[in-house]
Amino acid sequence: MDKLIDQCLSQFKKERAINDVFGIPPRLPLIDNFASQNRLDKKIFYKKNVLFIQHCLAPIVRRIDAMKKYGKLNPDNCWFVDIPYSTSKEIKNKIQKKYPKMKFATEFTDPLKP
Repeated sequence: MDKLIDQCLSQFKKERAINDVFGIPPRLPLIDNFASQNRLDKKIFYKKNVLFIQHCLAPIVRRIDAMKKYGKLNPDNCWFVDIPYSTSKEIKNKIQKKYPKMKFATEFTDPLKP
């Protein structure tokens, strides 16, 4: 068991070493694996509108990339409603820079603000 844990930790450290400063993973191995086995619907997002209601953190960047690559997602048809306490402004800015036509709701991060 210790050998397996060591292998996993070693792989984790390698992946973390090549991540960018915001912790965006270079790839999503599980999705890549599913795609290589033809287990993904290649047009699941084709001509669909997608509403993201979730944490806007580092892995979402690669999820969007994978949805576009493997599922024909059109970033122009995407909207984000962030969960305020867990939205990374840096990640949000990266998404907006990479996919400028994606739409984001107005931020609400201050529960006392009217």
